[in-house]
Amino acid sequence: MSAVDVWMFPVLPGAAEDPALREVLGPDDAERVDRLGLSSDRDRAVCARVAARTVLGRRLAVPADAVPLQLGDGGPTVDDRDTSVSWSHSGEWIALAIGHRRPVGIDIEEVPARLDLGALAELGVGSLEEFVGLEAASKATECVYGGAWPPDVAVRRLSAPDRYVAAVAAPGDDWTVEVHMRSPLENLGVPSAKPLSEKAPSVTLPLTPFPGREYFHVWT
Repeated sequence: MSAVDVWMFPVLPGAAEDPALREVLGPDDAERVDRLGLSSDRDRAVCARVAARTVLGRRLAVPADAVPLQLGDGGPTVDDRDTSVSWSHSGEWIALAIGHRRPVGIDIEEVPARLDLGALAELGVGSLEEFVGLEAASKATECVYGGAWPPDVAVRRLSAPDRYVAAVAAPGDDWTVEVHMRSPLENLGVPSAKPLSEKAPSVTLPLTPFPGREYFHVWT
């Protein structure tokens, strides 16, 4: 039984302009971030990438800015066959997952003031929770199933901040979730908002196939 490590932590306002955070980014990271139009999008992207590099650097025993992190059409990957990574951000929160010897996908979404059930139905899902589960499962399989439910992938709903929904996914069902309560960014000496107040167990969602139209996740 292996574990998928998960972090959920708040976005740091102004992160995209913080020299201490930007020096952790690789050249490709910085170029992608600078192409984003909104400052809030750049802040989320920087926080997610720096957190991923910080955690992976410890695991691989290399400096954070030297982590062999690649970003392709299927999402972020690491040039290390034993380690996988996924992240997601929505509103003021980021979710990060690190897997060991299996692909992993994670998604977090802020619950909107008005939920458009018609838009969800067009994607073949009936709720925001189901959409988040499908998004996580698609990331765990590099989005190769075109928005349809991937086979043999377990999805586990996560305890999330108020008015957020989060889930993590990986192939098989012989894995558990270890939720880390401290932000990876705290170790860089930058201030952070309060972490989640409770460590609630993850909930296993049923592996029920359902039709889904093709959709695309934009990796930032």
